[in-house]
Amino acid sequence: QITALGAAELAAKIRNHELSCIQVTEAFCHQAAVAQQLTNCLTEIFFTEAMEQARQLDDMLKTTGRPIGPLHGVPVSIKDQINIKGQHTTAGYISFARNPVRDQDA
Repeated sequence: QITALGAAELAAKIRNHELSCIQVTEAFCHQAAVAQQLTNCLTEIFFTEAMEQARQLDDMLKTTGRPIGPLHGVPVSIKDQINIKGQHTTAGYISFARNPVRDQDA
């Protein structure tokens, strides 16, 4: 199962073309969706953006033959205390809900 693999093993399988970034991202999006339904653990959901980035990363690896870094294609989850350009950061506080969207990443 893809989601049971560690980050280094996932990255190696992506580099060696045993798994695609899209396959890995789909697996983690599915797992995150199930977790969200059970526990309401996500404040924002970026599945569409994640899949688009996975497509770009697969294309880049196919075109250049080189990963962009050691964790090329390995999905991450960002806590709502880390600023992401174009997204709200609330840190779980209702009083931050109306803060402006961030104009830069942390």
